[in-house]
Amino acid sequence: KRASWWQQSLHVLDVFRRSGAKPDAICFSSAISACGGAQMWPRALCLLRVADHALALDVGVYNAAMAACERAEQWAHALELFGELHGRALAPDLISCNIAVSACGRGGHWAAALNWLHSASRFKLRVDAVSCASAISACSRAEEWRFALRILDNMHVHKLRPNATCYGAAIAAVDWLVALQLLVDMQSSSVAPTLVCYNAAITSCEKAHSWQHGLCLFSSMRSAAVEPSTISFNASISGCEKASEWVQSLRLLGEMQRTMLQPTIVSYSAAMTACARAARWEQILALLEGMRRQGIEPDQEASRVSALALCAAGKLAEALSVLREGGLSFRPRPGSVLGSLVLDLHGLPLEMATLAAHSALVEAALCIAGPESDVAAASRKDELILIVGRGLHSDGGQAVLGPLLLEILQQDWGLK
Repeated sequence: KRASWWQQSLHVLDVFRRSGAKPDAICFSSAISACGGAQMWPRALCLLRVADHALALDVGVYNAAMAACERAEQWAHALELFGELHGRALAPDLISCNIAVSACGRGGHWAAALNWLHSASRFKLRVDAVSCASAISACSRAEEWRFALRILDNMHVHKLRPNATCYGAAIAAVDWLVALQLLVDMQSSSVAPTLVCYNAAITSCEKAHSWQHGLCLFSSMRSAAVEPSTISFNASISGCEKASEWVQSLRLLGEMQRTMLQPTIVSYSAAMTACARAARWEQILALLEGMRRQGIEPDQEASRVSALALCAAGKLAEALSVLREGGLSFRPRPGSVLGSLVLDLHGLPLEMATLAAHSALVEAALCIAGPESDVAAASRKDELILIVGRGLHSDGGQAVLGPLLLEILQQDWGLK
C-alpha cells in the first residue's frame, strides 16, 4: 500500500494543477512524505523544487524532504537541506534537528550527530527523547558505547525520562553484562522492554558466547508478553551454535517452526554448524532435507557442513554436488611445473580434505578427457600435487593428514 501512496499523492497534485487550484504547503508536505515512505527520495526532492516555485516554503515542507532523504540513508542530502533551510532564514524546529541527528548517525558520523544534539540549544530548542535516541543510535552504529551510555545517563539533566527506544539503542551498543544491567534498570524505572531491547540483549550475549544468559532472556520474553521474532530465534540459535549446544539449537529451530515463523538460512546454517561441531551427521542431513523442502538455498557454511555429513555417510558424489551448489567447489591452481596442478589442503579437516581431493581428481579427469587431451598427453605428463602440511600444528608435531589421506585415496582410486 505504501508504494502506491506516493503515486496517489502525485495524482492529487496533478488534479489540483488541472483544476486551476493551488496546492498549499500541507499538500506538498504530504506528497513529499509519501514519496519518502516509498524510498522515492529523488521524487521527494523534485517535489520540493516544484513547491519552491509554487509557494513560499515553510519548515514543514523542508522537514518532509529531509526525512525522505534520511529514511533512504541519503544523509548528505538531508544535511544539505538543513543548511538550505537555515540559509533562507527559516528557523529549524525540533523535528529538523532530530532528522539531522539521525541523518548523521545513518552516515556513520556519530561525532557530528552529537554536535547537532548539543546545537539544539543554539536554536532555542529543547531536546526530547527522540533526539537522544537518535544520538544514542548514532553512537551504537559506530560502536562508541561510552558516549551512548553518557547520553543515556545525562538525559535527566534535560529532565527527560529515557524510553524503551533510548534503552534499546544503548543496549545494542554495549557488551552483554551492561546490556543485562540496562534491562534491569528499565524494569526498575517501570519501562517495559520491547522486542528490540530483547533482541539487542540476546545478540549481545550471542557475540560474547554467553549462550545460557541468551536463552534465559529468550525464555523470559513471553512472560513479559513479548513474542520472539525471527531475529530472537536466530540470535539464540547462533549463541548455542558457538557453544556446540546442538540439542538446544534443534529445540529452538523446532520451536520456531511451531510458532509459524519461517526459519531462514541463518537459522538452518547455525543449527547445522552446531551439529557439525558434535559430529551429528544424521541431524545435519535431516536439516538439509528440511531446507530443500522449504526451497531455501544453502549458503557456503551450510554447504560445507552438509558436505561433511554426506562424506561421513559415504555419499561423496552428493557431497560434491552440495559443495558446487554453495559455490565451494575445490579447483586446483596451476603449479610452477608445466602441466602440474596444485591443491592446498593444509589446515582442512580430514573429511573436507578428502572431499577436496576427490573433487580435484574428478576435475583433472574431466580435463584429460577433453578435446585436447590427446595433444596434452603427448606433450606432457599431468600431475596433481596435494599440499597437506608437515604436521607442525598437530599433536606431537607428527603429520596426520598426509598419511590418512594417502590411505583413503589408495583405497578409493587405486593410487600408488
